[in-house]
Amino acid sequence: MNIFFSKPDFCECDKINVSDTVEDFIFEIETFCRNAYSMQICKNCTQVCCKSDDVWIDNVFYRKYKNSDIGTRFDRTTDDYVKLRTDGNACNFLQKNGQCSIYQTRPLICRIFLCNEGRETYFYGIMNAINYTYTDALHKEFLYKQKELDINKLSNNPALFAKNYETTILQCVDFAKNNIPQDDPRYDTFQSLKYK
Repeated sequence: MNIFFSKPDFCECDKINVSDTVEDFIFEIETFCRNAYSMQICKNCTQVCCKSDDVWIDNVFYRKYKNSDIGTRFDRTTDDYVKLRTDGNACNFLQKNGQCSIYQTRPLICRIFLCNEGRETYFYGIMNAINYTYTDALHKEFLYKQKELDINKLSNNPALFAKNYETTILQCVDFAKNNIPQDDPRYDTFQSLKYK
């Protein structure tokens, strides 16, 4: 897997292999970002995503940090999803100097998100399918713990009760394709995703 600029400000990646994991995807993004920064592409980042978008938490990050200082700043919504900030405010971990105070331990969406003008790119679809799968897993884990969801209805999410990001991207894409509601704006993007 290789991540690259298909044109200025449009991140793209090669088609994924069936064995590529989410951890592999994170590694490739971190490699790309180190190279992009060294090429001065990211130098003038204004952290818009940290100031204006909700930062939704995945199940692996939640379990790891729920009983820590980081966990005290989680915002659990009424529909059992978790985010790092309240609507309308910057991320709780964005410092005054614009740097992330938990960069080394940041949640999945912060690890796989790239500032990308190409919202219809293959890369963007893969990123969203991964995030959809892991945030849905946390949501279903909450419902299961509250005894509102039978264990048999949980089995189709490959990230359910995951301890790490070793789920394959293929599993995340297939889950997203088969479970996203048709009226969700990401539906067509997920349906178009292919792999080697």
